[in-house]
Amino acid sequence: MNVKALTLIELIITLIIISIVMVLISASLFFFIAQFQSNVERSQLYAQMNYAMEDVKMRCPSAIDLGSYFDVRFPSGGNKDTKDKLIFWGEKDQANVTPDDKSDNLWYKYYINPSGDFVIKECVNSSCNAGSEDILIDKDFQPKIEFIYEKDSAPNFLKVLLTAQNKKPALGSQAQIVKEAGLRFWFIDIAK
Repeated sequence: MNVKALTLIELIITLIIISIVMVLISASLFFFIAQFQSNVERSQLYAQMNYAMEDVKMRCPSAIDLGSYFDVRFPSGGNKDTKDKLIFWGEKDQANVTPDDKSDNLWYKYYINPSGDFVIKECVNSSCNAGSEDILIDKDFQPKIEFIYEKDSAPNFLKVLLTAQNKKPALGSQAQIVKEAGLRFWFIDIAK
């Protein structure tokens, strides 16, 4: 009777090979899960940034007054005046712009709130102390906003720079995302 069996060395080598294969499969699985989560986060970040920029581009052109104007003397030096918030009086219904009828207007304020979210606040007066707030970009993305009036720009033109951080960037993607847009105000000059 000839019975073939594995030797102890063959059994140990087999276990080592199976362990290595399992470690490689686990590492690959964890890598792909991390990449998937990173891509989901990046998609959420881009969606929030696009939504925020579209909101700014939709509301601002109908503004008929500002809470604080940009200074053409550029007091901070350089060739631009930069603000981290924008307060303006504009249309409640952007699809129905009526610059001569002020009864349908609201005060709006774009800013980073104390929690760190980029928000728009609908206010009852130019001080914007009270009112409802909508989050445009979540604090988890560390948003920053700059409203910039540059030298030699038209007095009703403003540049908006929106920056946010991707917490866990995917392999080959950037951690910091920047969106920039130009805005033309049709009913007021923003610089004095």
